[in-house]
Amino acid sequence: MQSLKKITFIVQVILTLAMLISVSLIMYFIAQSSLKRMNLSVKTQHSFTVNTLNGYLGLYNEEHKKKLSTFFSRTDSHTLLKKRQKTFSLENVIPLLEQRQKKLFLKNLVPLFNNHKLLDEGLLAVRVLLKDSTLFSQVGSDKILSNKQEIEDTLVKLAIQTKEIQIGFELHNSDYYYKIVFPLFDNDTFLGVSEFSYSVKSIIDDLHRQFGLDVAFVYKKHLQPKSKYIVSYATNETFYEITSDLHLIKKRFTNITANEKQYSIYKYKLQDRQNNAKMVSFYDTTYTNEKRQATLYKLLSILLFIALSLVIFINLVIKYFVKTIQDKEAESLAKSEELYFKSRHNNLSKLPNMNIYNEDINTNEDYSILLLNMDNLSILNTSYGSKNVNSLIVETAKHLNSNLPNNAQIYHIGIDEFIIVLSKPLKDQEEALALQIKAYFGQTSIEVDDIATHVNFSIGIATHDPKKEDTLNIFSQASVALVEAKSRGKGLILHYDISMNNLRSYAQLAKNIAILQEDLEDDKLLPFYQAIVDTKTKEILKYEALARIEDEDGNIISPFHFMQAAEVSGLQCSITRQMIQKSFIYFEATSTQFSINITKLDFLENYLIDFLTSKTITHNIDPKNVTLEILEDIVIENSPDLVSQINHLASLGYVIAIDDFGVESSNMSKLSSLSADFVKIDGSFIKDIYTNKTHLHIVESIVHVAKSLGIKIIAEYVHNEEVYKVMKELDVDYCQGYYFSEPKKTI
Repeated sequence: MQSLKKITFIVQVILTLAMLISVSLIMYFIAQSSLKRMNLSVKTQHSFTVNTLNGYLGLYNEEHKKKLSTFFSRTDSHTLLKKRQKTFSLENVIPLLEQRQKKLFLKNLVPLFNNHKLLDEGLLAVRVLLKDSTLFSQVGSDKILSNKQEIEDTLVKLAIQTKEIQIGFELHNSDYYYKIVFPLFDNDTFLGVSEFSYSVKSIIDDLHRQFGLDVAFVYKKHLQPKSKYIVSYATNETFYEITSDLHLIKKRFTNITANEKQYSIYKYKLQDRQNNAKMVSFYDTTYTNEKRQATLYKLLSILLFIALSLVIFINLVIKYFVKTIQDKEAESLAKSEELYFKSRHNNLSKLPNMNIYNEDINTNEDYSILLLNMDNLSILNTSYGSKNVNSLIVETAKHLNSNLPNNAQIYHIGIDEFIIVLSKPLKDQEEALALQIKAYFGQTSIEVDDIATHVNFSIGIATHDPKKEDTLNIFSQASVALVEAKSRGKGLILHYDISMNNLRSYAQLAKNIAILQEDLEDDKLLPFYQAIVDTKTKEILKYEALARIEDEDGNIISPFHFMQAAEVSGLQCSITRQMIQKSFIYFEATSTQFSINITKLDFLENYLIDFLTSKTITHNIDPKNVTLEILEDIVIENSPDLVSQINHLASLGYVIAIDDFGVESSNMSKLSSLSADFVKIDGSFIKDIYTNKTHLHIVESIVHVAKSLGIKIIAEYVHNEEVYKVMKELDVDYCQGYYFSEPKKTI
C-alpha cells in the first residue's frame, strides 16, 4: 500500500511538471511567433519610407532621360562653349545658339522640371552637368545659367566616374537635400549627368502626412567624432531629444523607450558620405507591445487554467483508480482473511478447527483431550431438516463453550464432533468434565426457533503422558476410545486403555490418521489423472483428478488405504482443498476439462462456493471446464441446504456429476431436483456386466431414467473389450477405466 502511494505521488509530480513544461514551451513558441509577426508588421511600416524614396526614381523614367539625352546630343553646346571664356552669362551664350536650339532647350528642360514640380513640391532644382564640366542650372524660371566650374558635389563626381545612378544626401549652404543623379547617354556615347534635388524637410513632411510615419534626419560632423547626433529635421519635437541621445546607430533596427513609450527605429542606407547623415524612421510600438503582452498574458492564463484543470482531472482519475485498487486490495485482503479464517474455523460454530488444534497441541506438554460425538444427528436431520440441525449445532457449540473450565479449549473438527483440550488438568478432571457435560445436556434442552430437543454425546478421553511410549498419538487414542464407546452403545464415556477390544484395528486406523495428517502437512498428496472418453469415438472428453499419496520411498498409495482415516479424523475437507488447488494449478489458463470428487463434509463445512470462486479467478479457470463429482449419499439425504449449494454451483457454470450412482428408486427419483449434468454409474455394476445379468438390467434401468431426464451417463471400471462392447450396446455416453487409460501424474 505504501509503495502504491509513493508511485502515485511520483506520477502526480511528473504529470504536473510535464504540464508546466508543456505550457512554458507553448508560450515560448507563441511569444517568439508573435514577436516575429510584430517585427514583420513594424518592418512593413518602415518600408513605406524606402518605397517613398524609391518612388522618386520612378519619376525619371526612360522617356524623360531620352528627352534630356536627345536635347544635349543635338545642341552643339560642347563646341560652342569651348570657344567662350570660363564664365559667361546667358545673354552671351544665346546669340551663339541658333534660335531653334534655344527653343528646343527651353521646350524640353524647363517643362520637364515644371512637370515634376507639379507632382512633388519638394523638387527644388534640376541641374545638367556635361562631361566637359559645362553646367546648366534650372531653379524654377526660364533663366538659364550656363557655367563651367569645378565639380564639388560628391554624388555628381561618383556618377561621372561610374556612369551609374547615384542616390543620397548632400549638404548645400547649410541645408540638406535628397539627390538623384543619373547619367545621360546618346546611344553608347556618355554625355554627362542630370541631377534632381529634393528638400529633406519636404520629404519628411510628406511621409508624415501621407503615411503617418515619424521621420527624423540626423547627422554627425566628421570633425566631432565623440559628439552627439545633430537633428536637422523631425516630425515630432520628442525625436530631437531621442535622436540626439542615440550616439551611433550600429544596427539598422533598434528599439528604445522614451517618454514612457516604446519606439522601433530604422536607419536607411542612404546617407551623407561626408557628414554621416542618415534618414531615420520611428514607429510607435507601445500599443502593439501592450496588446501583444495582454494577448500573451490572456493566453497564458487560459493555458494555465487548462493545464491546472487537466492536472486536477488526471489527479482525480488517478485517485479514483488508486481508490479502486485500494478497495480491491482491501476486498482481496478481507477475502483472504475470510478464507484463512474459514480454513481454521468451523463454518457453522466459528470455533477453531483441526488445523488450529494441530498447531496448539504441538506447544502443549501436559494435557488431556475429550473427543465428543453427537449421537442423534442423523435422527435430528430426518426430523427437523439440515437447516434447523445446523442452527442446533451452533447452539450446542455455544452451550459447550460456556460450560468449560479456565484451562480448557474447545475445537469443532467435524459437523458433529468436538475436541476439548485440558491444559495441565487436575486429577480426574477429564472424567469430571465429561460427566458434567452429559449431565448438563441431559437436563438442558437446546432450543432453535420452535424446536426444543436434548443432545447426547459419546465421549472418548485420552491423556498425554510423555513418560509413556505409545505408537498412537493422543488424538488417535481418543479416536480409538470414541469408536469403542460408540460400538458398545451411544452416550458412553470411555478413557483410552491399551486393553480395549479390537485394539489392533483401532490402532491401525489411528496410525493411518497420524500418517495422513503428516502426509498432508508434508504436501505428499498428489492428483493423478484418468481419462474419460466418448464411447463411440474414443476421443477424450475430460480427466478425473484422483487423490494419491507418494511416500518417502516413492511408492504411490491409493485412497483405499487412507480415506477411512480421512473420514474418521475429519480431514476430507483438507484433501478436497489440496486436490482443487493442485488441479487448478496444473490446468491453469487451459481449456482442458477435468473433474474433482466432492464429499458430504465439504458441503456441510459450507466453504466450497467461495473457495472455488477464488481459485477459478486466481488460476484463470473457466467453471464450465470443472466437473464436481458428488457422492450418492448426498443425493440420498437430499438436504435442502446441500441441494441449494449444488444448484448454486451449477448456476455459476460448474458441471455437476452424481458419482457411484446405484439403483435405489429413491435415488433415481431425486435426480430431477438436482442440476446434474452427468450420472456416473457405480463401478461394481460395470466391471462384470458382460457375465452378470442382474447388473446388466440395473444399468439398463439407470440409462433409461437418466436419458429420460436428459442427463449424460459415464460408466467407470471399463477394464476390457467385453465391458466396452456392452457399454456401446447400452448407448452409454462416456467410459472410464484401464481399458482406455490408467491414472497418471501427467496427461
